[in-house]
Amino acid sequence: MSIITELVRKLFVQLLYYLLIPQLALLSVAIISRALEIAFMVEGMRKANKGIVGQTRNVTPAIANYGDDKSRSVLDAIELLCSIRGIGFEYGQGVWIPSETRPIEKRPFLCTTLVLFIRSFVILDVIESLLKLTPPLQTPQGGSIFLPSLPKFQRYIVSTLLHVATGCGLLEGFQMVYFLCSLIAVGFLNNSPTAWPPIFDHPWDSYSLQDFWSRRWHQLLRRIFMVFGGMPGKWVGSKLKHPHLGQLLGVFIASGLYHEIPAYAMGKGFDWRVPAFFLLHALLVLGERFWRSMTGRKVGGRWGRFWQSLLKTHLVVDSWHTRGLGGGLIIPPAISPMRRLILPIILQFINLK
Repeated sequence: MSIITELVRKLFVQLLYYLLIPQLALLSVAIISRALEIAFMVEGMRKANKGIVGQTRNVTPAIANYGDDKSRSVLDAIELLCSIRGIGFEYGQGVWIPSETRPIEKRPFLCTTLVLFIRSFVILDVIESLLKLTPPLQTPQGGSIFLPSLPKFQRYIVSTLLHVATGCGLLEGFQMVYFLCSLIAVGFLNNSPTAWPPIFDHPWDSYSLQDFWSRRWHQLLRRIFMVFGGMPGKWVGSKLKHPHLGQLLGVFIASGLYHEIPAYAMGKGFDWRVPAFFLLHALLVLGERFWRSMTGRKVGGRWGRFWQSLLKTHLVVDSWHTRGLGGGLIIPPAISPMRRLILPIILQFINLK
């Protein structure tokens, strides 16, 4: 019983850490963005079938299972506040929604999603545990992925492996949290499974930067970047006769600043490499569009895959790790199979040898 009590205590302390971390600055920015978007939408936030929120005859996917009109009206408003991609609403019609590969019947959907959640949890746990075995990345103080003790060639090989591992960790982390939210919403809140489609569309199969950012990568933060960057950028661009150019640059600049907020909020200073990375990608997306206008062909195929893979630079990952990403708490050690069971067994076996 004392062991269980100690585990519960440690888990509670670690959950408090999650509730108090400065990264909640991101949540406040998201809330401000949502409030601004709703406030300045003169005609109201329309559903995809042209109804205004509160007109209960037009039901969005997440609340399709509720029969009471008053419940529908209230839940519709709550869904509007929480709907990041705008599924079922007019403002979400331009967002790419990946094809569903899970069953859409409730019970099979929940079973499949549970398996996917466990899979993502295990993969993320393995990646985080291995990253924490790399000496410069073990502590919240952080360190560079470019290990100065190694020769240049080996240094780049190691940094590339750390870069890929970090990308996989981010991918699985997003999916793990999303699968958990899906289980809660569909299993306990009676949401329709169709309201929780996949958030990623095989990002490793991207054939261009345009394809990666507009379809393959998640679109969860799209509206935030539109409110803080795309809309102001479009307004400025319209004054210069190039509204779409202004919108594109604005979205990527807002994205760069948003991705820099967590480290800055933790007192880690401002690193120009993160905003510069996203601004660079905005310019390169423009380059892809210019290529298409000149040749009549989209960037794609084998060379397109090589092009977009080449431009997943190490800059952002190194910036995050030098400021403590690898040493931060992601999966609490109390519930980590890798750190509580597998690694101790491996280390014990090595020591016996």
